Amino acid sequence: MVSCCPEEWTKGVLTIECADGAYLSYKLRNEEEPGKGEISDELRTLIDEFYGRGFQTGKPWAKAVVSFQRTGDDLGFNVSYTPLIFARQKAKPFWKFW
Repeated sequence: MVSCCPEEWTKGVLTIECADGAYLSYKLRNEEEPGKGEISDELRTLIDEFYGRGFQTGKPWAKAVVSFQRTGDDLGFNVSYTPLIFARQKAKPFWKFW
């Protein structure tokens, strides 16, 4: 994530969302510092793996926000999740076919 940001950035936020359960969207932003983050193919692959691991661990999420802060040579990261909530369908009586 950090390597996809301009060197001048001291912080950044990667937002990953999956609203429909099939398509991931992501943004790499820093509203306070100049330049534009470019998501690489390698980062896309890592994002896909990160999303899949939520299901593997039994904790799927609909949105993840990964932020970083650079202080000198140190990097700090913070991750927050919005859990994926599956809607339960109302059970139909067995005699209704539609």
